Amino acid sequence: MKELPKFSDLPHVGQTGERNAWEVFGRGDQLGTVNLLGADQVKQAALLVRTGKVINLNLPLNYPTTLYDMPARSGYKHHIEVSRAGRDDYLDNFAMQGSTQWDSLRHIRFREFGYYGGRLDQDLDQKHELGIEHWPRHGIIGRGILLDVERYLKERGSLPSMTEKLSIGGDLLEEIAQAERIDFRAGDILLLRTGWMAWYKALDANSREKLRGTLHPDPDGLRCPGLDAEQVTAAWIRTLTKNMSWALSIGPFMGSSG
Repeated sequence: MKELPKFSDLPHVGQTGERNAWEVFGRGDQLGTVNLLGADQVKQAALLVRTGKVINLNLPLNYPTTLYDMPARSGYKHHIEVSRAGRDDYLDNFAMQGSTQWDSLRHIRFREFGYYGGRLDQDLDQKHELGIEHWPRHGIIGRGILLDVERYLKERGSLPSMTEKLSIGGDLLEEIAQAERIDFRAGDILLLRTGWMAWYKALDANSREKLRGTLHPDPDGLRCPGLDAEQVTAAWIRTLTKNMSWALSIGPFMGSSG
């Protein structure tokens, strides 16, 4: 594997001051940092198994739908058909913006500069590029690294309420990694535990209902912990990131950052 460039060596996108890694793996790449997960990383991860205990990281399909207040994201409807021959079922209104999910490289466009690799709408619509199907075809298997933000802050008496905005930046992540004595390797899959989902699951139905429609950037929107969108944090992140919260980004999210 070739040596990856430093964040400070990545080219800027136009005159925006924002950097991009669109050509690190070649102009035609559709995987991004999933390229870092090769056969060696899979074998090294397999050697770490000690007990064989399985931990399910998938949320129920109806979590946390109360954050949305729109028909298309109001929660799925599960229909079960029963006959003498057996049973069958199907789903209605199965929105993708809930539960445990990955956003593909075609999810967010950077203004007039396009999607990952500078691709434009016709590349996605006509050539079907940057679809999430490319990741499972390659496989996402490797060594997982858990940075427990909640535990770290709680032990130091500085854990804010889960209804407060907490900006998790590169400096804090580095502190936690050092406290956990983490030695990062290329291809590590980074998991962040903020504690927000455990807090949400402990709420009663009425408390969850009060959160309905709060997922927006206005001053009265949802406030929660999450990664900030500053370049110093982007520089710290080395690989894939998976998060145990409603999403990876902080709430309320600010369009002026990143």
